[in-house]
Amino acid sequence: MGFSGGGSNILLPHTHDGTISQDGGPLNFNNITQSQSSAGEVFYSDGAHLQQLAYPGVPAGEALVAAPASTSPSWASAGGSWTQVFTDTRTSAASTWANTFTAIPQNENAMFCLQFQCGFSANSDLLLQFHNSGGIINSGYYTDGFRVAGGSSAITDHDNVASARVFREGGTSTPLICTLYITMGNSNFTAAGNERISWWSQGYGGLGGAYGTYGGIVDTNPNTSFDGITATTSAGNFEIGSKVTLWKIA
Repeated sequence: MGFSGGGSNILLPHTHDGTISQDGGPLNFNNITQSQSSAGEVFYSDGAHLQQLAYPGVPAGEALVAAPASTSPSWASAGGSWTQVFTDTRTSAASTWANTFTAIPQNENAMFCLQFQCGFSANSDLLLQFHNSGGIINSGYYTDGFRVAGGSSAITDHDNVASARVFREGGTSTPLICTLYITMGNSNFTAAGNERISWWSQGYGGLGGAYGTYGGIVDTNPNTSFDGITATTSAGNFEIGSKVTLWKIA
């Protein structure tokens, strides 16, 4: 049916189909067609009519999703993407490097990725302590790992000590690239030790070859939050330009 009423003042049914004569032509969505909608709103059909979905506010980074058994789209946390929690770069040489950040609650459903890009002034291990609501955790670290440098060599356990050895440098002082994947305990669990923090890591230290660890903390004080790290070297200093970054993925 054409757009024109043939002189009548009655608007006849039309579809704005550009292939039909006198049907109003195609709608131009580029700054021409207007509605009463707010900026950013999304249109969808409920099966009979067009509906509007308001643009999301806080928190940012949401994605348009279709929940199971739903009949309309909605906004929700995008998930599956890494969010930077903090980053720090050394502006002076030091053997101890402390960082704190906004507390991450124990039961947050996320994985954390801690990345080190470091230079060392001497052949050194990379040691790490976690911070919680009670301060620096300085006991109860259990670490095991391996190093491959011209062949495989076992690394002795680093058990019930004051810090976790997350990388063991086997060569001369060289740049280090090391990544830790961290998970936290759940206070809803009734079993003892539900406050643990655990990790596994992998890294490369130039002449020291590849290295990986896994470990955890058995702490008598509940880890109700995770809000910082302190990295230390077993010899020498972190050089200027060394960088540490913490990411999380929900």
